[in-house]
Amino acid sequence: DRIDLKQGAELAIYRILQEALANALAHGGEGTEALVSFTWNDTGLEIVVADDGARAAARAEGLDPDEVARERVSTQEDDLAALTQAPSGRGITEMRERTELFGGVFTAGTVPGVGFSVSAIFPALKYHNGVHGVKLGGS
Repeated sequence: DRIDLKQGAELAIYRILQEALANALAHGGEGTEALVSFTWNDTGLEIVVADDGARAAARAEGLDPDEVARERVSTQEDDLAALTQAPSGRGITEMRERTELFGGVFTAGTVPGVGFSVSAIFPALKYHNGVHGVKLGGS
């Protein structure tokens, strides 16, 4: 079930979603699709925004993205870069800061051959008001 959130947490989540979707459109290009998911638990929330920008680019070039994926073999360098290179930029920094302000963990990165994914996990959002270690009450 959804947790009632403080106004500041709602605004932070809204801004994270807004930036992630704006980035998907800006960097993925026309035709990019994004999947947004919210997973609630008793005390927190996980948000994931995953786009298919690489697949959209293939479609824009008149190619079948499934065929491109079958023919493309990811190199070790591709996989290593996806695992180790942290994306940067103003939007990424702001999403990370907003997530951390409410005790969360932010990750973002390229999904080789597919697109880009952003995740903001707030494990104790029910009790967190943006001041680390302060419980707001409730059960």
